[in-house]
Amino acid sequence: VEVVLLLINVYPEAARVDNALHLAIQWKRSKRDNLLSVVKALLDVYPEGVTERYDGRLPLASSLQMGGTDDEVLALLAAYPQAAGDKQVDSSGSDNPDAESETLQKGDPLLLLLNNKPAKVAPPLPLHYAIMEMRSQKVLKALLDAYPDAAKEKMNDGRLPIEVCAKNKASEDLMLALYKADPKSRVEGLMPLGMVLTNGSSDDVVLAVLQAYPEAASATFSTKCDVFILPLHIAHEDECSDKVKKALRDAYPGADEENPFENTLRLHKLLEDTEPDEDVLELIKNYPDAVGKRGRDGRRPLHIALMHKASQDVTSELFYAYPQAAKERMEDGRLPIQLCAERNMSKDLMLALLKYDMPVSIEDGTPVEHSGSWIACVSSNTEGATGAVRQILYKDEVMRLVIKDFFYFCDHINALADVRDAEDRTALSLAANGPRAVIYEYLYLCGRYKLSDGPPEHRTATSVILRAQDYGDQSDYDAIFEEVDDNGNGKLDRKELKAITIKIGLDPDLFLKGSKESDESISKETFVGICKQLLGDGPREVVIKLMKNKDHWKRERRAREENNLSPKYVVSALSNVPSEDVIAKAVERGEGGLTTIVTKYLNDITLGKYAFVMDAAGRNLHQMFYQEQPKIDAMREILRQVFEAVKHLHGQKLMHGDIKMLNIVRFSLDNRLRLIDLDASARIVPPGGEDETFAGVKFSSAILPPEMIEKIETEVQLEEFNKYWESEDDEDLKKKVAPKLYKKARYVVKSFRTDEEGKPIVDKRLPYEELVRASESIDLW
Repeated sequence: VEVVLLLINVYPEAARVDNALHLAIQWKRSKRDNLLSVVKALLDVYPEGVTERYDGRLPLASSLQMGGTDDEVLALLAAYPQAAGDKQVDSSGSDNPDAESETLQKGDPLLLLLNNKPAKVAPPLPLHYAIMEMRSQKVLKALLDAYPDAAKEKMNDGRLPIEVCAKNKASEDLMLALYKADPKSRVEGLMPLGMVLTNGSSDDVVLAVLQAYPEAASATFSTKCDVFILPLHIAHEDECSDKVKKALRDAYPGADEENPFENTLRLHKLLEDTEPDEDVLELIKNYPDAVGKRGRDGRRPLHIALMHKASQDVTSELFYAYPQAAKERMEDGRLPIQLCAERNMSKDLMLALLKYDMPVSIEDGTPVEHSGSWIACVSSNTEGATGAVRQILYKDEVMRLVIKDFFYFCDHINALADVRDAEDRTALSLAANGPRAVIYEYLYLCGRYKLSDGPPEHRTATSVILRAQDYGDQSDYDAIFEEVDDNGNGKLDRKELKAITIKIGLDPDLFLKGSKESDESISKETFVGICKQLLGDGPREVVIKLMKNKDHWKRERRAREENNLSPKYVVSALSNVPSEDVIAKAVERGEGGLTTIVTKYLNDITLGKYAFVMDAAGRNLHQMFYQEQPKIDAMREILRQVFEAVKHLHGQKLMHGDIKMLNIVRFSLDNRLRLIDLDASARIVPPGGEDETFAGVKFSSAILPPEMIEKIETEVQLEEFNKYWESEDDEDLKKKVAPKLYKKARYVVKSFRTDEEGKPIVDKRLPYEELVRASESIDLW
């Protein structure tokens, strides 16, 4: 420093070149404390240097940015006070950096990239920079005095100088100076008196501001809360000293009488301090309006209660007093129902929150404005959330008549399952196990079968076949294998494989042919792989056969249970299905869209409640014949497979009784034909044998052999025949067996009624003396 001072004294003209003043200011920081004498010496020999720019900045701005001492900054400010109002420019020397930035932004994107400069922001005034660097009050006051308008301009972070100084607890002199420079300033609705109160400034600062502007004591301040509050109210809430409160009260004696925020403040305090329920509930009862008011931090009482783990009684009262709070997200972005679920609050409270924010209209299921409570609720696996979902879907017509506002959403289950979140995920995909199971109960038949939206696969007067996806049969093929692997050697032989494949409805040959191992056994890995290949790894494609006639249903079930039928030839009824009662009740309630299917496609048919569930085939033989029009070689292969299947039945001494194109289906897994519909089947018993059985209890007249048809010769026979069938309850069956007129003669099928045990009821009223015994020839015809 001594050498520099000597050079300045010997050669003062050097101060005029190469920005000597700027170079001195930017000297190493470790020597800053000794540079004041250099700066002053340079100013003495070349006063104009304080007005020259280097890298776009005046010496004052450089000193502030380089950490110059207070004395250095004050010396530069005294030498050139106008610098306090100067905004620096960039190093290119442009007089309007903002304009240049705008030009660049409108220019070629490549030019912007090549320019490789950070986005330009408005250059700070010296006062702003000094505030950001938290310079001394002395420097801040000097800069403000030199350029008072700096108090009116926002800093780069969008705040006014007075707001930052208040938060930094500036002195009363500086706060007053800032307010005088911009007396109309408001920051988030707060004037300087409000700011010094809310930022915890010292009593001296608050009292100085109040003394300078006593009228501020009667001004109301708008914060995030729902009411305008007075300075005295802020002082009470922030627990200011009695000295400050008294001064505010003296300045505006009416403040105590004009406190709409008092009860809200009290309620918020009680909730934050987790006071006894009695105190909170009493305040809610006496001042219900306070429940809907926000505090200065913007929170509702319900939100505060949940964050501070208030009791369920308090939470419920707050919701019922102001339900709108259930739709408003809290500070952390969560909805009230999410916190209630996390705390496993009761089903009744969860239901109340959910009902207030459902995403679809109760009238027609169309989307309505909502905040997301439905997805938040179904995403939780707590008892309360699951119970609320169950209750809001439950269809109870009696309760709807008794309770005026009782309603249910089960009729709109498809719309609810498809409600999307902000990331376009469906409610069903986000649902936790408990709520998902409840949704399945309404979305799917028996809580697992997703019915096809189209018409039934097949329909007759006595049965309906529906195509569906089974979401309940997500089989664990590893566990199935291990259950049958008796010796635990990790392989299944033919005998073990046969037992397991019948259980899952597949042909054992499909596994052995699909395996590269020996054709006598198969490993678990191969077994699991083939299962997934044949049946898929998702929901299983099935058909559900609903039958009206219980005798027909029992006959088919008996045929399946009492005979060793191979899934290679006969489509198996799946065993892992809901019970008879569960399916019957589901049909009665019209679950899973059954009501819609009946309304759209089955107005003239009553659904049966006796069911079989089977793997879904591709096409039946009728469809294959008319849609594929097979050539003669394909027809030979088709008939070969049909005869093999029928031969298998006859080998089990079982007559199918209803062989027709609709009852022969093809499976894509092996492209083979199989038989379905055994409700006309009967045991083949030699003539005169015990428990002799007969054909015709159920039939398709177009494919019956001649011996099954009887001509009615007289009117007496016709009358007696009609009397025989008049006690039959099944009106569809009565129509089916009614005599058919052909060339003036009447013909009937040799059918019959059965008793409770399924045995034929035969008497003289029938025009045929004997029934036709069950035999192979019926099928072969």
